[in-house]
Amino acid sequence: MEARGVEGAISLPGQSREPDRGSGEDRARISPRASAKLQVTGADKDGRRQYLYHPEFQARQEQAKFDNLVRFAEKLPGLRMSMGEHMTHDPYDRDRVCAVAVRLMGARRLPRSRSPSTASQRRTQKRRRRSRT
Repeated sequence: MEARGVEGAISLPGQSREPDRGSGEDRARISPRASAKLQVTGADKDGRRQYLYHPEFQARQEQAKFDNLVRFAEKLPGLRMSMGEHMTHDPYDRDRVCAVAVRLMGARRLPRSRSPSTASQRRTQKRRRRSRT
């Protein structure tokens, strides 16, 4: 198997297709099948789990994601129309509550779900930007 730029990102025990039988955290597991969707698993230098997928599998996943995004974009005008209609319902009506939630998300007033470490990094970045001005 070709390392394909993973040296340093995942510590590879060698170029063999034999699965790793070691128990150390710094060991990578390489799939014995060249066509397996998950080629290599391992840990980076900070101990985070890393995965290397087969390029064909990754291309299929990216295409499926794009196709789903296109389908969503095609349905978006209908969603907006329904949302406008639902905003006229009673304040505690389920459809109106959902419409308010969708409108708030569209206005980006609600924070996206993030891991605590990502949220911490973003706060640090914002502080740095403010201190520069």
